[in-house]
Amino acid sequence: MRLDPKLIAKGWMDHYFGELDELEQEFAGWAEDAVWAAVRNDADYALEIIDELHALVETNAEVQVFAAGPLEDLIYWQDLVVIEEIEKRAQEDPRFAHALGGVWKSQMRDEVWERVKKCRDTSLWADAME
Repeated sequence: MRLDPKLIAKGWMDHYFGELDELEQEFAGWAEDAVWAAVRNDADYALEIIDELHALVETNAEVQVFAAGPLEDLIYWQDLVVIEEIEKRAQEDPRFAHALGGVWKSQMRDEVWERVKKCRDTSLWADAME
């Protein structure tokens, strides 16, 4: 059974950016686990979650955590399976291309990294990377 990607995205946002007490924070960790499991095991489901997360992120801090976390992890773990969809989203949505600007190569395959670099917008990330 799959959880609703919107529910996972909301839980993930609450986990990272909600005003939660210690116990609530601990319980909210389920969403991080759900994102991580999807990213590693189910590219299509993970893309649905990524789309929902992307719809929720607004501030630069939120975009930074989204980019360096789920988005970067998805590209690393599902690389050749998702790269065409990532490129398509970046072409269609300047906000998505901007989020890709916060993705780093890390251990990503060179061929995939080259494709990411071609479709990302790093113009607004200069301050964040200093």
